[in-house]
Amino acid sequence: MVNSMLTDRITRFRQRRTAPLILELDLTEGIAEEPPSDPISALTSMRRPRLADVLDGLRRARSDDRVRALVAKVGGRPIGLAQVQELHAAIRDFSGSGKITVAWAETFGDFSPGNVPYYLATAFDRIYLQPSGDLGLTGISLQNWFYRGALDKLGVE
Repeated sequence: MVNSMLTDRITRFRQRRTAPLILELDLTEGIAEEPPSDPISALTSMRRPRLADVLDGLRRARSDDRVRALVAKVGGRPIGLAQVQELHAAIRDFSGSGKITVAWAETFGDFSPGNVPYYLATAFDRIYLQPSGDLGLTGISLQNWFYRGALDKLGVE
């Protein structure tokens, strides 16, 4: 009798603890590649999540039945393209497990190109932009410098 009451209480407590979860990710402060090495860097990057932690969390949440959705705020401080590609793939995998993914931003490229943050947002099922926000997509350019002629004139081989 006492044992079954205790089991019932534990079961109810677990059910409360395992309620549906919605993950929230704020990428507006950028993302850190590794932990800061000095105290000043630690203070300035307190709100920046580490890439490895985010990728691991998304991987674990993909198979966790309690997690129902991912909501991420995108934009703000620039994130490198390589990091964005890793995040994009991890979010696609998370979304492939049948869970809802939503990205929102105040702007995509207010005073700078918004290609990279918008590319990250395309990994999500839904993208929301604040009504007064901008979508600043710019073209991609590539420039090669040819120094061979100048080096020949200088006698450099």
